This record gives sequence, structure tokens and C-alpha cells, in this order.
Amino acid sequence: MSKKIIFLLIGLVALVLGGIVLFFTSGNDDWLKNVNVDLSEYRPYVLNTDIDFDEGGNSAKYISENDGWGGQEPKWRCTVGKESVVKLYIKDAQNTGLVLNVYGFGVFDYKNEKNQKITVFANGTEIGVWGVGDNSKYSVKIPNSVMVDNSLTLKFVIDKPYVSSIDSRPLGMAVRQMNIRKQFANKTKRKIGKWLKDKINNNI
Repeated sequence: MSKKIIFLLIGLVALVLGGIVLFFTSGNDDWLKNVNVDLSEYRPYVLNTDIDFDEGGNSAKYISENDGWGGQEPKWRCTVGKESVVKLYIKDAQNTGLVLNVYGFGVFDYKNEKNQKITVFANGTEIGVWGVGDNSKYSVKIPNSVMVDNSLTLKFVIDKPYVSSIDSRPLGMAVRQMNIRKQFANKTKRKIGKWLKDKINNNI
């Protein structure tokens, strides 16, 4: 592959990513003025925003200890108890597919278990089951069928909350970061792929 093609691909990727970030972060807070949910319960969230759970992060803006989350630790927050909940009000969340990404690791009996089983619900609908083990990224699609409006209640159900000898809390998962991103439609992927293929075949 020639250097010209490589530079073109890099430029295209940068252009697409820049457009996505601009699309999801542009504008002001006017979209919050006429919402029909309690914004003290459902936290305003803009797609593609990283929720950071480490010290100095912004997780306190989106979660509450009353919803099954532990206090701030240096690099993460843990789920506490059988269930942990995140309630968000998301701009432009309807009629589109979303992807939930959680970065973290499971808390479990390492001598007898391989991971912590966590079932994920979106607005009361089960959307996936994770075996959360080592520190990694765990993802699941949020189908547009569960988004009846722009509000989203995520619930993480912990199979076996674990109490260790050094922590009396029943823990399930230590979360470092979380975000929700918009899925690329297959049609959009095909258009970009076709455009690149035509350019390469025609030697730019």
C-alpha cells in the first residue's frame, strides 16, 4: 500500500472521528429545558461521553451510593450488593442502536470461581450476560426497541456478591470507566467501505 493511500486512510479516519465527536458534543443545554423526567434521578448524558470512576473523575455526576455503588477509591468504584443501577437521560437516544462499554474487573472468590457473572438490563429488558474476570472491556448492544423515550435505566445484577477477608462489603465489579456510544449503521459502513475501495482501485 502506497504512502499516499495510507495518509488518505489516516485523514479519513480523523475526519470521521472528528465529525462524530463534534456531532455528539456540540450545542448547549437547551435540550434539557422541556424534558419529561426528573433530572435529579435521571442524570443528563451526552452520547460518547466517558464516565470516569477514578479519583478526579466525573462518576459522582452520574451515579449514587444509594443505587448500589461504593465510595470513591483511587482507581475505581465497586458495585455493592445484588444490584447496581445507573439512570441516564440521553440526548437523541431514540430510534438508534447504542453500545454500552464498561471497563473494569470482577470481584469474586478467585480460589473457586473464574469470574463474576453479571446480568445487564436496560429499561427492564435483559440485554446481556457478562463473565467479568480480569481487567478488560465488557460491551453489550442496547437495542433501540428498549428506548421508548430518551431515559435509560441500566441495571447490573450480580450473581454472587463477594465478601472478602479485607472488605466486608458484598462486591461484584470494580468499574474504571463507562460510556455509551452510537452504533454505526451497516449502511454507513458499506458506503465508507465502497468509497475506499473505489479510491484504492483507481489509485486515488
